[in-house]
Amino acid sequence: MQINKTIKILFFLLILIQGCTDRLLAQPNNYWTVSFNSEASLLAGAVIGGNSGITSIYYNPAGIVEVQDKMLALNANLFNLSKTYYKNALGTGNDLDYLNFTVKPRFISYQYKAPKRENIVFQFALFNRNNIKVSMYDQITQDVRLVRPEINEIYTGYFDFSKNYMDTWGGFGMAYKISNKFTVGISSLVSYKDLKYLKNIGIYINPLEKNLPDSISYYNSNSSDYERISMYDVRFVGKLGFRLKMNKISYGLNFTFPSLKLFGSANVTRSITNTQIRYENNPVEDVFLNESATHLKSGFKEPFSVAFGIKYTGFDKLESSYFTIEYFHKIDTYKAIDGTETISKKYEPANDFLSFKHGAKSILNIAIGLQFMQSEKIEWLYGFKTNFNPYKVSSENIFQYVNEFSFSPSDYYHLSVGSKFNYKKLSLIVGVEYTLGISKNISEFVNFAEPDVNLNQTLFLAGTLNKNMTLRTNLLGLYLGVTLGN
Repeated sequence: MQINKTIKILFFLLILIQGCTDRLLAQPNNYWTVSFNSEASLLAGAVIGGNSGITSIYYNPAGIVEVQDKMLALNANLFNLSKTYYKNALGTGNDLDYLNFTVKPRFISYQYKAPKRENIVFQFALFNRNNIKVSMYDQITQDVRLVRPEINEIYTGYFDFSKNYMDTWGGFGMAYKISNKFTVGISSLVSYKDLKYLKNIGIYINPLEKNLPDSISYYNSNSSDYERISMYDVRFVGKLGFRLKMNKISYGLNFTFPSLKLFGSANVTRSITNTQIRYENNPVEDVFLNESATHLKSGFKEPFSVAFGIKYTGFDKLESSYFTIEYFHKIDTYKAIDGTETISKKYEPANDFLSFKHGAKSILNIAIGLQFMQSEKIEWLYGFKTNFNPYKVSSENIFQYVNEFSFSPSDYYHLSVGSKFNYKKLSLIVGVEYTLGISKNISEFVNFAEPDVNLNQTLFLAGTLNKNMTLRTNLLGLYLGVTLGN
């Protein structure tokens, strides 16, 4: 009876804590950009209804009860190789592409049954939920007649962008087998997000002619936009899961509650410069905007979501089939970094020039998994899932002049295949995942292709931004997982 009381108290505290959180906010990337190099991952995460294994603490904590005795799992991401192509990223005809190679450990888990209570199972886990590295640079040079139309000029524009984002989770989960058919579980997780972000755009216009008329002095017209961010965010995330197991079919339901901020802050530097520029043959007043602040209030929160899954077993050659659907609630635009507030009164705030906004629309993702048994020792795993981008922000009211993070939202589609080799208490999983990302009609990063003097935008010497950028990403991941049981 004491155990039952403890479980009830844990559930009550979990729901109470989630009820005290502030408004639903979004993470800075697609919600299903996860791959834990396990059996569940090769089934595309379609395991809410069953077979979530070591990843139960994340997908559905009710699945933690499936562990046999004690289980230690070590999963490594051997490599991720991605190629991303941005068509018209710097204006029509000015494309960008980059090749990215990453190697990173992914998932460590330990599960065990409660002493003398086999219907209660605990799990501890540490895993990397998301890891993104982007680095791009290009420079465009062309002849123009812009600042001084009567003189041949050289126009040089450069774009330098990098983003390193890491989201690491760790925590504790517990499942209670109420009966042979019904199981309930909870997860208490801590998320550590770290973002290093740099955007640097510069434009220079100089006379191309060596001998200028006596009436014109040498000039160096300049437009630049510089942003540097270093931030971290630590949050609590709670999950509540249920599992109902019938003869050949099992159902799963998992709730992920809004996150609760524990601590974190951001350091931001931003500057905009427009100097020695002329418009309609008249000089334009120079612009110098520069702000820097530390320990600003910031954070990327998790939205409320609910996932439902089914696992069916009973086909002749197909051991099991899986289906999962997850709904993520829409969220209002918010300040992911608030330049007007700091985490303590001993630090000086700035203003909304250093604020960055984020937001999301509601989305629905689906996943399908198939599991074939070649023999008692060899299984084949296949999976497919959608991964739609939820990013959406408002440009009205208080957010009209709040800055946006510079990145390109994209929808992704994941296809995975792998094998599981079983030998006594040892399981070895090897697999690959291919990801295709496609997005069209995105706003250009900057327009160097149609230079103009435009005083109604941040960079006076850049062309008007068009929504004609197209993104295409191809990613290949190779994974290895080892599970040991006693």
